[in-house]
Amino acid sequence: MCVNAAGGYIMERQAETTKERSMAAKGELYQRNDKKWAFRVKASNGEVVATDGGQGYEAKASARSTLEKLMRGDYNGTIEDV
Repeated sequence: MCVNAAGGYIMERQAETTKERSMAAKGELYQRNDKKWAFRVKASNGEVVATDGGQGYEAKASARSTLEKLMRGDYNGTIEDV
């Protein structure tokens, strides 16, 4: 256990939570019938929790890039109630 002024338990729990999140979902990249590339993210229970929104991508690399950003958590935006 790492002990510091902030409390080691919290730091360890944050690391566990990050690990849990990284293992909680898997990304799937696939080609649709219209030949566009798409992705979905499935939770560990198999439920689809995110998609590309149906837009599709002409290039597989573009779909993969967006999926990778999503899976890494690179989108650091705000959440708004609309």
